[in-house]
Amino acid sequence: MAMAMLSLTSAIALLNGVQQSRLMRQPRLDSVTEAQRTAVVRVPGFLDEEAIHRVDAAAALVAASAGEQDIHRRQGAPAGSWSTVFINARLSTLLPTLHDALFAAARQADTQMWKLLDEERSDLAFRCVEYHAVTPGGGIPMAKHHDWGSLLTLDVMLSDPGTDFEGGAFQTLEDGTQQTHRFERGDLLIFHSHKYHSVQPVTAGRRRVLVSEIWEGLPRRCARRCDTPWGPCVCNFAPPPANYALPAKTTKIKPCLRLMALSDAVLQDMCVKLEQEGSDEQRCTVGSHRMWKRCQALISGTGVGIRKQEY
Repeated sequence: MAMAMLSLTSAIALLNGVQQSRLMRQPRLDSVTEAQRTAVVRVPGFLDEEAIHRVDAAAALVAASAGEQDIHRRQGAPAGSWSTVFINARLSTLLPTLHDALFAAARQADTQMWKLLDEERSDLAFRCVEYHAVTPGGGIPMAKHHDWGSLLTLDVMLSDPGTDFEGGAFQTLEDGTQQTHRFERGDLLIFHSHKYHSVQPVTAGRRRVLVSEIWEGLPRRCARRCDTPWGPCVCNFAPPPANYALPAKTTKIKPCLRLMALSDAVLQDMCVKLEQEGSDEQRCTVGSHRMWKRCQALISGTGVGIRKQEY
């Protein structure tokens, strides 16, 4: 009985240690009510014409391999009116200068306005980087739409209002009234992610905008807006292209590998090494999958003998 109690105590202590780890802690978020008292920051001419063309080209490159998604239901828009390419973590490799410039602009605005990105935060990263193309009928009609779980949202206008499209005004709810914000081609808008915002329906043309969200969590590669800030990516992936085909014995950790791999070539190298090592125990020493498996063992009650230093 004493041995059993000791084992149970050890398991609880280990689980508590994992929960206190910075990689398992829930992000610290402001309330939606507090966010409504904050202002939107506009950075005019954040991107020039050449930079906008580079964003368009990067989105086309990602779309060629990962496809575009119709997210009209998420936005409350008609079918076919809202197409999205999830660039996400690929921004840092495809457009590193833009990645750094967005973060720098966010930090500068945050220092002056909100002080959300303080030093007590764990890792900060882009939760998602979305390239939106909106056609007539598309918009965000919900007056109280907000980006729950993120800290700051950054919108970059890639089209020319009045020339490339009509309608599509960006608005925020201020004291019960919708306020329209000036948002020209190349402009950057930065605002608290929990602040209510909406987009009026596009009436003509095509409205292109790059939307990114900063959160307290890891950068994500999967083609969606992730809800899991820490640990391995547990998203449901679409059927992978041929160059993502993995041996049967490593398929079960494919989501984690795709999260970690920065390119197809790196992914294939990782798979080859895992295949050569052979055993499940060796394969589970790869990155965050190890932490995930250990946590699952503790939760299921089979991880009493796990060594603490493995965390």
